Amino acid sequence: MKTLLYTLFIVACCALVNCGPKATANRNSNMEGWHFHVCSNETKATRIWFELSGKTKKEKYQSRELKWTSGKGTFVTVPEDMRYIDGLNLSIRTSGKRKAKVCVLYGDYVVDSLDVSGTENQKLSKENRDDCPC
Repeated sequence: MKTLLYTLFIVACCALVNCGPKATANRNSNMEGWHFHVCSNETKATRIWFELSGKTKKEKYQSRELKWTSGKGTFVTVPEDMRYIDGLNLSIRTSGKRKAKVCVLYGDYVVDSLDVSGTENQKLSKENRDDCPC
């Protein structure tokens, strides 16, 4: 009985230590800078388009479009040339105006958690902190 209680105590402590705004489970090893986590259990959309724009450290304006499709991995990596932009302009569009839950991360930290149905526009700062439900 003591062994069972001890095991449950250890599992509970591990769960408490790992809760918070960091998102590290099931992620690729190269998730530095901006990236997105699609909460597949809360997402009804089959496709999500991410339109990114902003200025690089060299003051050069960049723009990219990324696409996520259901059945693929849940992490979406931002291209290297836009990964470290200070202020990221983000437009997310879902297929058929269906609901999507997307967590925006910068490094290990959740910057924003977005519920999207149709189109959502955000200006993001890597300094913000939020929680991700997935």
